[in-house]
Amino acid sequence: MQYRLSRWLSILLNPNTLQLLGALYWQPRASGAFVLCAVALLLLVPLVAYLLYTRYYLRRADALQVSRQERILPFGVNLLCLLFFQALSGPLQATPELRQYVYYLLVINVLGLGVTLCYKVSLHLAAAAGLLGYTLWWHQLAGLPASWPVLIGLPVLVPLLAWARYRQQAHTVAELAAGVLLGLFSAAAYLAWLAGC
Repeated sequence: MQYRLSRWLSILLNPNTLQLLGALYWQPRASGAFVLCAVALLLLVPLVAYLLYTRYYLRRADALQVSRQERILPFGVNLLCLLFFQALSGPLQATPELRQYVYYLLVINVLGLGVTLCYKVSLHLAAAAGLLGYTLWWHQLAGLPASWPVLIGLPVLVPLLAWARYRQQAHTVAELAAGVLLGLFSAAAYLAWLAGC
């Protein structure tokens, strides 16, 4: 029962779902066209690319020896989707806050790609901790109160995902901690740079 729950949490709260939730948070009055583009470019296309990647590589006999360079494919697709989504932000009438958030997603994806080529870290936790840190610190810098779903939901999300990934034996405690640090560091570094501009 616990294993099934952890598996479903990992599937439903994958990094692409989290980046979509963040985009919808920063575009509160989203049009139908915006939602369709966001779901397609931030969730479906990268997720399909990742599933095809895992289907091909992880079913090989030497799945544990898969080269880290082969992880470039899902990251590359996600980065292209983010760039395309950012290019559509004008026609989709994206808010300035959403555009800043998409730039942050580009930053954390580039950092995540660089780190994962050398070390194994939890990208689920990097995405969750990054979303948590970015959202809370952005509100603090802007002097605006965060909404209750952010204050309650996001802090619960990080330990919940950590439990799910550990329960599935997908990561060690050190890899989970590294994922959290990657997410928080990328959010802090980007917002510090943004505040300095």
